[in-house]
Amino acid sequence: MPLVFTQNEVSVAEIEYADVLGKVYEYPSRYRALIQSGERFVYYRGRRRADGSSQTPSYLGCGTVGEITEIGERFRCTVKDYQEFKRPVLFKDGDGYREPEANQRKAIGFYFQVGVRPIDQRAFDEILEAGLGRTAVQRAALGRTKKPSTSTPKASADVKLYELALALATAEARAQWPSATIFRAPAGQYFALIIRHPNGENHHVAVKSTEEDEPRIQLSDGEIAYAEAHAAAYSLWVFYAINLESGTAKLIKRKGRITDDDIDLRAALHGGRLKNAKAGKKVGPIPG
Repeated sequence: MPLVFTQNEVSVAEIEYADVLGKVYEYPSRYRALIQSGERFVYYRGRRRADGSSQTPSYLGCGTVGEITEIGERFRCTVKDYQEFKRPVLFKDGDGYREPEANQRKAIGFYFQVGVRPIDQRAFDEILEAGLGRTAVQRAALGRTKKPSTSTPKASADVKLYELALALATAEARAQWPSATIFRAPAGQYFALIIRHPNGENHHVAVKSTEEDEPRIQLSDGEIAYAEAHAAAYSLWVFYAINLESGTAKLIKRKGRITDDDIDLRAALHGGRLKNAKAGKKVGPIPG
């Protein structure tokens, strides 16, 4: 998932970072799991100027995270493919914020004080389009889609397992939240389903799938960091012992932060097992 890097003229916490716009970005260790080499990002500049005056917050340009180095208690990453926007892109588009998550927050000021934060692909592309023009964004998107095919029989089977898990998850979500609107998240998110409640609040559900008899899953650093940052509105649903022929599976649900209490996190970064397998229940098949 793309990121937003805050690049203020002066730090709110009055902490100095060895940043060089478009070349180097330094950040505290709490963002270690979120920032990964190869991730795309957009620069955000806040309201405070170095001379004490104010300005309208805006986005300045975009780039790609390069090599990451640990410097004491901080980290630095190089910036690749930096593109400065033709003009700063205001942080609001009409009455709404360009970052969708901000529109769901009551404490807006606290949201924008977070130095590094995820942003969904659609909002990221819209900011780039406003700053660089439609042609540049379309060219970048075309480059993302023109990757050599690596499809294999195993990959095809994994897709079928995941599609069944998504269908089962959708049915389960409708049963759990009958008054909510359920729809799939855009590609590239750290979650698969968006549960929109009548009061306007959203809940995000990440879906994992495996045909193994035990709930073994893979998690990335980014997924764990996202669950940490959005614990109150995040759930992880693991579908295991999936039977494609019968359309059934076992399901374990967990809400909030991903911790080592019920998932072997060290192993999960490569493929770990949920510890509370006894909590699994049988689901499916999907009603015809």
